Amino acid sequence: MDDWANVKNLRDFLENFYEITLRISGTLYVTSNNFFDELSEIDILLRDAQLNSNVDFNVITIKIKEKYDKYWGDIDKMNLLMFVACVLVPRQKLKYLEFALSEMFSSEKAFEMMQNLKEFLYELFDKYKPPLYSTCSQSSVPTHVSLGEPQQKMKRRTQALYKKRELENGGKDKTSEFDKYLAEANEDFVEDFDILVWWKVNNPRFPTLSKMARDVLAIPVSTVTSKSAFSTEGHVLDQYKSSLTLKIAQALMCTQDWIQKSSSQEDIKKIEE
Repeated sequence: MDDWANVKNLRDFLENFYEITLRISGTLYVTSNNFFDELSEIDILLRDAQLNSNVDFNVITIKIKEKYDKYWGDIDKMNLLMFVACVLVPRQKLKYLEFALSEMFSSEKAFEMMQNLKEFLYELFDKYKPPLYSTCSQSSVPTHVSLGEPQQKMKRRTQALYKKRELENGGKDKTSEFDKYLAEANEDFVEDFDILVWWKVNNPRFPTLSKMARDVLAIPVSTVTSKSAFSTEGHVLDQYKSSLTLKIAQALMCTQDWIQKSSSQEDIKKIEE
C-alpha cells in the first residue's frame, strides 16, 4: 500500500508538468503571455512538494528543484521579453508581476528587476512610437479650396506648431498612452479571456501599445513545434517514399495533421474520403 501511495503522489506531481508542457507547446493560441504564469506555478509546486513528509518523494523533488534553479533560479539571466508579455496581459500588468516576483525571489531582487523592467518597457515603447514629424504632418486637416497658396502654407504651419507645442506640454503625448494603460484597473480573471481580441478592440485607445503587443505576443515560447516539423519530414519521406513530389508530401502532412486534430470518427471519415 505504501508503494501504491508513492506512485499516486508521483503521478499527481508529474501530471502538473505534463499539463504545463501541453499548454506552452500549443500552436493554435498565444503562449508567450502565459509562460511566466506557468513558471511561477512550477516554482510554487516544487516548494510545496519539498514539504512532503515522504522522504523518497522529497529526494526526487530536491533533484528537480536543482534542475529548475539551473535554468530559472537566477532572475538576472531571464529574458526580459517574458516579463514584457506578462505586462501586456490586461489582467496582470505590473502589479501582478511585482507580486509574483516577490513570491519567487527575494524582495531586493524583485525590486531591482522591476526597476530594470520599467526602464526596458519605456525604451521598447519609444521604439514603437511614431516620429514627431510624421504625427504633425498627419494631423494637419485639409484646407479649403478657396484659400490661396500662401494662406494654406501659413495654416498648415500654424497647425503643425500647435501640435508640436501640445506634444511638448504632454497634452496628447504618446508616452502617456503606456501610463494610461498601466493606471487602468486590471481586467477580471475569466476562463474565456481572449487577449488578441482585447488588443484588437482596444487598438484605437492604445495604437502604439497594440503594435508592441502584436509583436511580443507572436513569439512562441517553445521550440517543440519547429522541431516536430523536421521530425515529421522523416516519417513522411522515408527510404521507400523518397520519390514523392512536393505536392503529394504536403498533402500527406496536412491530412495527417487534420486527422490528428479531428475529434470524431465522422470527421476523420470525411477527411479520408
